[in-house]
Amino acid sequence: MSQLIEDCLIIIFNELIEEPSSLYSCILVNRFWCRIAMPILWKDPFEFDIGDEDSLSHHRLYNLITSLLPTSSKKLLLDEDIVSPIQEFSNQSLFNYISFSSQVPPNFINNMINNLIKKEVGFDKYKEKNKKNLLEQEIYKLFINNCKDIKHFNWQTTQPLSQFQGASSCFSQLCSLIIDLQMINPKELFTMTQICQNIEELSISGCCNIIPEGLIWFIDTQKYLRSLSLYFKGVKIQCLQLSEVIERKAATLKKLSIGPNIILLSPKFLPSLIKLEYLELNEQTYKTESIEIIL
Repeated sequence: MSQLIEDCLIIIFNELIEEPSSLYSCILVNRFWCRIAMPILWKDPFEFDIGDEDSLSHHRLYNLITSLLPTSSKKLLLDEDIVSPIQEFSNQSLFNYISFSSQVPPNFINNMINNLIKKEVGFDKYKEKNKKNLLEQEIYKLFINNCKDIKHFNWQTTQPLSQFQGASSCFSQLCSLIIDLQMINPKELFTMTQICQNIEELSISGCCNIIPEGLIWFIDTQKYLRSLSLYFKGVKIQCLQLSEVIERKAATLKKLSIGPNIILLSPKFLPSLIKLEYLELNEQTYKTESIEIIL
């Protein structure tokens, strides 16, 4: 049988993207298939096990990613007794796998850190925290420096992402962003504003006291904001600045969700939302009820 052309293989392999074990088998056929299938396999591999479906598959993936770290990062982690010499001197990989990824995966990174740095008898909490922070820093640097133009991101780290090499190329085309204010450094909102200005869908939660000024600035900078979700459980003081910035987004905003404390916003901005198609108001007093209005 004549060899399938590359375009046909791409179509076939894309149909297998949610069946990683089958896609993994394809890369073992020959070098030609491997070259085509590998970027598809690594587009979003972090929700699935790659290779053998056993208890070691995730650890193999963790070790592979550690081996992809630059020499300076591996030396730093080796000196701090975070990676083993085996990981440090792993053979050079055939591909830059991380460059194929369509995301920077925070949940996967958190799991990786917790699995590689485990509590031991008599462990030092301060030392453990420093190790986890250092490993998290180097893993995020690896992803941010290699991932280009990602579209979706769940921001839940205090690492200074905007300062890492490649941050502009990585985040400048973000169109969907989830922010947990309890898990980020609020000061980073100002610097990320210089990079992310094309967010269409923005979901914000975790504000338990005062709404950060950087958040107001970040929302105001977005040029094409279509959907905004605000979940501020602990805020008790009405924020006029937030109401005003939502009003300034009236030209593009089509969906707005607010809860569970809707009194943090002044209702005066609502008549200005002439493009709004969906409105959800979820009041804290009525925990099992919400008001959904589709215009």
